[in-house]
Amino acid sequence: MQEKLTKLLEMLLSPDYEQAITYLLVMHQTDPRFKAACVPLADDPFIDLAKESIGKMVFKTPQPKFGGQEFMEYPAAGLVHGAMVLEGCNVVLVFFREHGLGVAAIYQPNGAHQYLRVTKMAEGDQPLGSGPFVPNDGSVN
Repeated sequence: MQEKLTKLLEMLLSPDYEQAITYLLVMHQTDPRFKAACVPLADDPFIDLAKESIGKMVFKTPQPKFGGQEFMEYPAAGLVHGAMVLEGCNVVLVFFREHGLGVAAIYQPNGAHQYLRVTKMAEGDQPLGSGPFVPNDGSVN
């Protein structure tokens, strides 16, 4: 299991970070140990920050219309993953708490999609990579 988690983290650190979404989905479907070790995550401050940040960045609103969510956490690695509906778009999110790093995939009803690197930063930190980021005071970009 540790090998797969390390590979997932390496993907998130790479220029091809969007591949982490597919890798996690395959891992979730093909590795029963991973699936069994995940616990439901109904309410979490990180998810609220992600909603707000994705709303600001992608939908240009701090409070996007929310249509539900389903998140899990693999507690041994602090890996949060799941999906939500924002502004009528499906959003898949993968995030390592300890590393403060992840990716969100936003799938629009018209078939368009985009990826957003997600980082947790302290004020003054520089974001990883060259994706779009919103400077903040320690919340999720």
